[in-house]
Amino acid sequence: MTDFSKETSSNKETSSKPITTHNSDSSLGKTVKGLGHEVKAFSKEAGHDLKDAAVHAKDQIVEQAKDSAETAKVKGNKVVKDVQTQLAGRVSSVASAFDRTREQFQDEDMAQVGQYAGQVGSKIQEVAHYIENKDITEMGHDLANFGRRQPVLFLAGAFALGIAASRFLSSSSPKA
Repeated sequence: MTDFSKETSSNKETSSKPITTHNSDSSLGKTVKGLGHEVKAFSKEAGHDLKDAAVHAKDQIVEQAKDSAETAKVKGNKVVKDVQTQLAGRVSSVASAFDRTREQFQDEDMAQVGQYAGQVGSKIQEVAHYIENKDITEMGHDLANFGRRQPVLFLAGAFALGIAASRFLSSSSPKA
């Protein structure tokens, strides 16, 4: 029986020692854990790079939009100024016509009519200077204020301007 008890005690010794590859599992776990940290760090760095690239692209787009807006503003202001200059020139030519009328009536001894024509010509010349020298925004504000103060005159002026514009456009269009 002693043999059996020896056998049992030797089994106890082997069964109390589990067979493991603890050493290799530990190094594999460390390797996987290290790879996980590397992947995490790489992902974080890639995320930062992507964010930086997006911010840079946004900044470039904003800068290009600002440049385009500034270019459009400059071109628009030039067009508006050209139109203002042309309009002022036309209004000034109307003032000159009234001035010639004044001279003609004074030569014919109709001084009173000539004086009225001269006053109208003078006022029209003031309008020409106003058109040429005022900023378009200021002109809009002035026009709105005039419309509020004198609505009947404003509407009559708009009507007369519409008729003049339609006559101008119909006379400048090519005949078929």
